[in-house]
Amino acid sequence: SGLDADVMKRIARLSAESNGPRKAISELSEIGITVVLELPLRGTSVDGAALLRDSGYPVIGLSLRHDRIDSFWFTLLHELAHVWKHLDRGTVFVDDIELQSNDLCEREANKIARDSFIPRSHWARSAAYRNPSRGSIEETAGKLGISPAIVAGRLRFDGKDFTRFSDMLGPGEIRQLFSGELSS
Repeated sequence: SGLDADVMKRIARLSAESNGPRKAISELSEIGITVVLELPLRGTSVDGAALLRDSGYPVIGLSLRHDRIDSFWFTLLHELAHVWKHLDRGTVFVDDIELQSNDLCEREANKIARDSFIPRSHWARSAAYRNPSRGSIEETAGKLGISPAIVAGRLRFDGKDFTRFSDMLGPGEIRQLFSGELSS
């Protein structure tokens, strides 16, 4: 598939662009990875999936269950990590991103996704980590070249406080960006 750490970081940086999700899907298509977007199936908690087609080309499915910028990007990079590191014929990953798994593949995919956006070496020294605020989130995102929604989402997740910075996550923006392709 041509995936490596540099490609993962390049895709992550597209999060800073308003049309970044479309660009990411287009870039992935150019290296042979199909991304399929679907509305969530009622009663399920599936965020993403990764598998190989019979032809050997990878497919990533995203449910847009949480219609937020941070969720879209983290799920996309998590599934890309599976494509890069874990997929082989017959392997299928179906993920609920909110679950904390002890599975080594899931933990590695989470780590790769997190580090593609915000390297561990930068996170603990970042303004957002040291002094979480709207301004420090924007400053950290600017230095990293990523969406502030990613930084806000990371703070929420790490602190297990999902009430903070909700206004920075871009609720409703992903489905709106793809409204022509999604059926209800």
